[in-house]
Amino acid sequence: MSSGAVKCTRNRGPRPIAITGDPQELLTPGEVGHLLKIDSESVLRRFAHIPGVFDIGSAEIVGRFGKEKPRRRYRQLRIPRHVLDRYLEGTRVQ
Repeated sequence: MSSGAVKCTRNRGPRPIAITGDPQELLTPGEVGHLLKIDSESVLRRFAHIPGVFDIGSAEIVGRFGKEKPRRRYRQLRIPRHVLDRYLEGTRVQ
């Protein structure tokens, strides 16, 4: 009847994305926070909406009328080195 493959009808995690470029150049919020001497939560807030940053976390689900159980958002960012350099150039004091 079946070949052993199971079809999942429910999304159980983040969508797979193709990350191009050198994987060594992708930094976590903790690594960026260590470089900038700020908390990783501050890095998440500052870099969440910058173009070029990969958000590989899951979206927040808001329960409506009992159809879906509310779940919080898990934000996982990967920040390319060139985006960090561009951010630092733009925030430098002149």
